[in-house]
Amino acid sequence: MLEKVELDLSRHCVLTEIRRQQERAVALALKGRADEKVFERAEVLKEILESVDLKSLRGKYPQLQGGTEERITLVLEGEKRTLRFSDMELVL
Repeated sequence: MLEKVELDLSRHCVLTEIRRQQERAVALALKGRADEKVFERAEVLKEILESVDLKSLRGKYPQLQGGTEERITLVLEGEKRTLRFSDMELVL
């Protein structure tokens, strides 16, 4: 599975955006509007929220603090989770 999740950090930080994306996926699943891909996304995002210190990353990389129009992408490839931004790639 290779999936790219675009993160909108124009109004909030990476932690809040990943939490919002996860909640959106769960809401779709509960409403019966989800396919297998949505279930997988919800699980992976939940895993990231529970296992990655997003607060620390937010403090270390200003691009992840929010208030930016920069393109931030979360790449889910098998077991590998990567944040891509500013010609950087952070393996989570």
